[in-house]
Amino acid sequence: MMTQTSPALMTASNTVTLPSTERVLTPALLAQAARLGLAVGALHLYDMGSLPLMVTVAALLDGVLVGGTAAVAAALVRMGRGMRLVAAGWSVVGLCSLIHVAARLAVVARDYPGDLAVLTQGSAGAWLALAGAVAAAIHVVHLSTVRGR
Repeated sequence: MMTQTSPALMTASNTVTLPSTERVLTPALLAQAARLGLAVGALHLYDMGSLPLMVTVAALLDGVLVGGTAAVAAALVRMGRGMRLVAAGWSVVGLCSLIHVAARLAVVARDYPGDLAVLTQGSAGAWLALAGAVAAAIHVVHLSTVRGR
């Protein structure tokens, strides 16, 4: 017995069978561009005298290096296997950058606790910690997705 499948159904099924992680991951990687905005915010806080230079430089490097290239990484994920590996390298750099910012914050908090008052007053510190955790989670999911292919 032979069944006929309509071309419209075949087209729809091809779209549905795309890996769901890829459909979710590309917007998630694009969300990393928000780190560029966090870097601009850090520069503003430094100009106001509320954030130490050591932390500002780390945040600027993170924002420009990772946030500024997030769209490129998202585009690379959609290309072939080799480009996915390049995008995975971007995620490794992103994780290292987050670790670098956290390490700078820890050093400043230990040596100059008063210099981070802007992060301990109100909800700024909690939002910054949440943004860092989400960014790290996106990188980890991205790396595990690339590894699983």
